[in-house]
Amino acid sequence: MPSFRVKARFWKKSRSDGPASVERKTSQQQNTPDQRKDSHQQSSHALENGEQSASTTSKPPDLWSEAEKRLRQDEKMNRVMDEAIEILEEFGMKVGSYATADRQQLSEFLDARVDDLEQKKWIVRVGGHSIGVQDQLTRIFKNVLVVKDIVTTAAATSPPAAIVCASMTVSMQLYIQAVEQHDQLLNGLEIASNLIPRLHAMEALYLHSNAVLDKSFMNKFRERMIILYSKVLELQARALSYLRKRSVSRISRDILKQDPWEALLQDMNNLEREAQSFTALIDRAELNKAYEKVQRKLQTAVDGFQAWQTKSSRDEKVKRLFKMLYTSPYRDRKDRNAKNVPGTCGWFTGHPRFRAWIERDQQSLLWVSADPGCGKSVLTRHLVDEALVTAAGERTICYFFFKDEFEDQQSSTSAIASVLRQLFLAKPHLLPDSVLDRIDTDGERLTQSFDQLWSIFVSAAANPNAGEVVCIFDALDECQDNDQRPDRRRFIEAVKNLYGDGRQKCKLKFLITSRPYGDIRSAFRELTDQMPTIHLSGEGEPEVEKISREIDLVIESRVYDISKKKSLDPDERQFLQEQLTARPNRTYLWVSLTLNFIEGIPGFTKGNVRRAVHDEIPDTVDGAYNKILSRSPDQAKARRLLHIITAAKRPLSLQELSLCMALRGENQSKQDIMDETEPVHRFRHTVRDLCGLLLAIVDDKIYLLHQTVKEFLVQPQPPLSPQTLSQNSWKHALVPTESNKILAEICVWSLLALEDGAEMDRLDVYSARYWPVHFRETSFESQYRMAVLGGALCTRGTDIYELWSVIYIRTIGDLPHNATPLIVAIILRLEGVACLLVETGLAKADFKDVDRRTALSYASQYGLEFTVKLLLMTGKVDPNSKDFFDRTPLHFASRNGHVSVAKILIESGKADVNLKNRDGETPLHLASKYGYESIVKHLIGTGKADVNSKNRHGETALFYASGYGDESLVKLLIESGKADVNLKNRHGQTPLFYASGNGNESVVKLLLRTADVEINPEDSEGQTPLSWAAENGYDRVVTLLLETGAVQMDAEDELGRRLLSWAVEEGHGAVAQMLRDARKPQVD
Repeated sequence: MPSFRVKARFWKKSRSDGPASVERKTSQQQNTPDQRKDSHQQSSHALENGEQSASTTSKPPDLWSEAEKRLRQDEKMNRVMDEAIEILEEFGMKVGSYATADRQQLSEFLDARVDDLEQKKWIVRVGGHSIGVQDQLTRIFKNVLVVKDIVTTAAATSPPAAIVCASMTVSMQLYIQAVEQHDQLLNGLEIASNLIPRLHAMEALYLHSNAVLDKSFMNKFRERMIILYSKVLELQARALSYLRKRSVSRISRDILKQDPWEALLQDMNNLEREAQSFTALIDRAELNKAYEKVQRKLQTAVDGFQAWQTKSSRDEKVKRLFKMLYTSPYRDRKDRNAKNVPGTCGWFTGHPRFRAWIERDQQSLLWVSADPGCGKSVLTRHLVDEALVTAAGERTICYFFFKDEFEDQQSSTSAIASVLRQLFLAKPHLLPDSVLDRIDTDGERLTQSFDQLWSIFVSAAANPNAGEVVCIFDALDECQDNDQRPDRRRFIEAVKNLYGDGRQKCKLKFLITSRPYGDIRSAFRELTDQMPTIHLSGEGEPEVEKISREIDLVIESRVYDISKKKSLDPDERQFLQEQLTARPNRTYLWVSLTLNFIEGIPGFTKGNVRRAVHDEIPDTVDGAYNKILSRSPDQAKARRLLHIITAAKRPLSLQELSLCMALRGENQSKQDIMDETEPVHRFRHTVRDLCGLLLAIVDDKIYLLHQTVKEFLVQPQPPLSPQTLSQNSWKHALVPTESNKILAEICVWSLLALEDGAEMDRLDVYSARYWPVHFRETSFESQYRMAVLGGALCTRGTDIYELWSVIYIRTIGDLPHNATPLIVAIILRLEGVACLLVETGLAKADFKDVDRRTALSYASQYGLEFTVKLLLMTGKVDPNSKDFFDRTPLHFASRNGHVSVAKILIESGKADVNLKNRDGETPLHLASKYGYESIVKHLIGTGKADVNSKNRHGETALFYASGYGDESLVKLLIESGKADVNLKNRHGQTPLFYASGNGNESVVKLLLRTADVEINPEDSEGQTPLSWAAENGYDRVVTLLLETGAVQMDAEDELGRRLLSWAVEEGHGAVAQMLRDARKPQVD
């Protein structure tokens, strides 16, 4: 998270990142306040009257020609220039006389040279070895493209300008052919190619502006520019001469010493700095705008050059981003769902609400609710693959299928990463460099933050060039939602903010399917008007009839397939179809179960079919599941198999599952396990015999037939009372803690059975990654009983630790390289193991690792309440022990929102609540930064916390809460009676700046209601809260501040800019008009 000390427009409102410093952007030249102020006075007053600034330009004098004349006054350089022109003519460029140059011929010449350069692939030959100079030559090449556009416009009147650009391309070609390479020369080519666009911007903005300046001053500046141009000409001419000589013969003497490369580069750098000092009176914003225009031209030229095959650093960043965003195999998961039977789904795609949603010419939202077994995932796949696809391809379709059985498909962060990847793949022009730059600064954290990904996605979809973007999210009810990972609530809240705002003007359309759960319905209640709903079970008789007819089509299609496999007569096929269509209240899932059952009947008679439909298959899906499992020939084995399948963190293969069933104890060798493992070709039939039709085998992986199977088998949390569970029923027969205990034991036994040097199989890899997960998801009692096994795996230096930790570190997260078993157990959140180690005295409680962190520090970070209590009870730990970054255990508890741990530390009476970390932050700072109200309340309640404590940037907890727009926290801090609302940070800004600059309307209201709050504080740059709000276009905040009647409308910042200037420069027309209206005198 960028620091609060910078301007609001550079500060991202995300609590998912750690602190980072981002300084306010400045121009290269350092203008004095008076100089900059003078340059803005005239434009500022014009803007306040609603006028548009304009400048007239006369025909510019040809600086290149004057530079050439100066250069040719030197006899030696005159010969070098002539030689350079001869070389260019050898390559096909006809410069002719010094008075003329053909623009079209120059353009064609440059295009040909560019093609030649591309074919060389940027590989330089030296002594038979290939040296890649890709990055530097790539930069020069890109600069040449824009220089070509600049120079060819002046070619008819400026042959020297033509020579410059042509020389660059030929020099690059000769450089690639050269026998030896010269770093200074290549650096010179890069500097010159980069310098010309900047000189072009300076010349256009300053020398040819209509600013009234001293004539002698202008002449001095013009003189410096001519000298600088001549140095560029000299460099290019010398480069051509030098490289041409080296390309035709090997030269015995050291020719490099005859060409003053180093002095030339130094002169160019010095002269550019002098030129920049002359432009101190030029408006920095105008100069940047002109240079950005040149840069945009460069980017357009590069994008339009189809033959350009070089892998640039941007390409590498794009590849890396796409790889980071690939958090789930979303396409494969989509295709796991069956295709719709032809003729079905028509009632939905013809539904008036669906048509209104898709045909709306702006953002819109549609919620599709469906009871279990109604075919919502089949419908969703049909929408993605067929119904929403347009012939012209102008609509971008992104999708994600939530699935409870896949860990990566339960995450809202993974969902947004997947749709963002699809959007950028479909429309790469929407991917800005600012996002790619954050790969270097944020790394993997970028794609692990829901808030950041959501912000990037919404920004890309709101781009005017994005067109229509349709996002489909299937089975939102299967997105995880608990106290530790409230993904579903976070996703719904983001959708509510997006569609409830009403200010986004884009064609971003969401279609969300889920079961009609009350919590989802109530969460979306605020969006009733914006979010129409379609129920897949039908909302009236006509719709129910349409759905029933479509189910009949599915029956007809499946019966036809079965009749072919079983060679049924036409009358038998008709009989089977009639038996099924006659059943009332049938669903897609019930039909599928029944037909699967009938398909498995050994013999086919009408009597068998009649009994199956009316007697064997119950009317409800739950009844069908129970009937199938009650027929299992080995109930205990079927139960163990289902324990493993329902608790596994990813689908297991037949081979892996067969090994799991063979593992029975810790003393088994690998050979013992293999002797007990059933071959895959037989185990496939065993699985079907044990669990009937409730399991599906796809690509040798085992899946539950449907999400309702898991819901039927697994006991919900918290568990139901024993009276609700029948002894003879399989419903809710699997307790999650018991399922995880079975898998934890299997994982540990699998790892313990590994022999030195043995290759790990897929189950071993699974075990290495997930054994801690299953271990901590058992009951505390089970974990405590298995603690000895867990402790053995947590001991560094052992063979078994080295085996599993390598995979864990690569796939899950890092482990300190000198950690004790206690610290490892705490990081893995194995509280049973940690407590056993503390209680038995086997662990050194006060040991510090390489980062100077203790077991108490880690236990506080991960919220292990019982472990924290045990460690404090030993009397051997220091609650105020600081790590390498000066963070205490209370810092970690506050940062991660562990209220119970924070209370334990505070109530121990030993934890200092005002200790600061390296950034000067107290625990109160961190709790406020990350929005943990309960911890803030408890810290304030101690009466010891310094509410006005400042971090190293001069910010208090109130700054954080105000910047993030956390109304309840701001209110809590103010009502403590201790928070100073007018306290200023290092740059003279108050909390009102942060709230105003980030558009936090409710917080601005709170602060304005506070007695004695300063409305017009000025920061070190002369800005106020109102100018921050105006600059960022927050009209509602501007209104609130104007309504106070206390704002200063004529205040100027250090650059002479007034309020209206900020709004106009940033393109906020509505705010600009508000400010103009506020300045008009009121007439009675």
